[in-house]
Amino acid sequence: MSSKDEDVVLETATLADRIRDLNAEMRQLRRTDTAALATLGLLHDFNNLVTVILFTSGLLVRTLQDGSKEAGLAVDVRDAAKRTATLARQILNLARGGSIRMCSVDVNGVLDDLRGLLERMVGDDVALTAKLAPDLGFTCIDRDQLEHAIINLAANARDAMPSGGRLMIETANVDVDHDETAEGVAPGPYIVVSVSDTGFGMSARNQGRAFEPFFTTKERGQGLGLGLAMARRFASESGGYVTLTSLPSHGTTLRIHLPRTEEKRIDTPRPPPSVERSGGREKVLLVERDEGVRKAARRVLEQRGYAVVDVGSAADAIAIAERRERIDVVVTELALPVVSGRALVRILSGTYGPLPAVYLSHRGLDARALDEPSAVVVDMPLSPNGFANAVREALDATLADRDRPSPTP
Repeated sequence: MSSKDEDVVLETATLADRIRDLNAEMRQLRRTDTAALATLGLLHDFNNLVTVILFTSGLLVRTLQDGSKEAGLAVDVRDAAKRTATLARQILNLARGGSIRMCSVDVNGVLDDLRGLLERMVGDDVALTAKLAPDLGFTCIDRDQLEHAIINLAANARDAMPSGGRLMIETANVDVDHDETAEGVAPGPYIVVSVSDTGFGMSARNQGRAFEPFFTTKERGQGLGLGLAMARRFASESGGYVTLTSLPSHGTTLRIHLPRTEEKRIDTPRPPPSVERSGGREKVLLVERDEGVRKAARRVLEQRGYAVVDVGSAADAIAIAERRERIDVVVTELALPVVSGRALVRILSGTYGPLPAVYLSHRGLDARALDEPSAVVVDMPLSPNGFANAVREALDATLADRDRPSPTP
């Protein structure tokens, strides 16, 4: 065999090896894609169940007398549903790669808003203390992801102190130089959020794996091992980083470093879900396939004074338009079959003129993802106040547009 023939044989063998490698990679990708799609489908159903629990428990909290035993039980159910919703969003982020909505955030304000929830979550055996820097700067991050990170870190701390202990949350302004930053992170001004506990602590070996998704030292069924992985991902996507220090039997401290800005607002956030805006007397067309979610959402809106007509499909919604029934705002699933939520609103607008719309998303989308700056998009599941606030926001924005004078030609 000539040297040329040997070269051809060698090249052919190399190509064959590469084809086998590519086939293996393709099989892995198909398995990954299939798992991701299955996860998204299951999460849709899961979110529907959590939404019903959130809405119903929220209605009970609003209805029952403050301080009663029943109201306390309803608060416990509501808080458990909120933590379940947080877990669902984490799994969703892992399944689809995540998306963030950046705005300038007052971190101390977020921690103040979370204080009641965290105290109930960690229980009476854990003393929660907060030391918040009074001159703390602002940071451009996704507020929801910060809340999720703090809740998860507090839950980890609680689980590390089964006999009780101390949970400390601190904030500070720091200036980081080249020697202190993680690889690929720019030096400069940062905000640091520290979460410390007096629990079991971690061995050096476990610290080396602590940020791996689904790594956990807890017993089966006690946790999925997502909290630290999601905290690091959130910090990285925000332009920051995290550090972990821990000693066995001496507790753990996790510090989230977030880029600091002196600008106090670059985006106007919606009112926190704990703050209720006024209700209304307008008529809402609610389009939602899941009967449980539809009933619970209707109760939330009716309790706030709205008239509601609810249907389970785009075809039923279009039939209402054909009968010329009054409609002031449309609340619809974004991912309806056959006719999408966006297409449905366009069809209805052909009858009624421009209609305010609230899109219910199970995939973490926002108005920018839809290229509809005026749209109101809410992630499911959410609290009753968050849901009702979104409806009021859509209506108020439309009224403001109508009242705004036309430009002079």
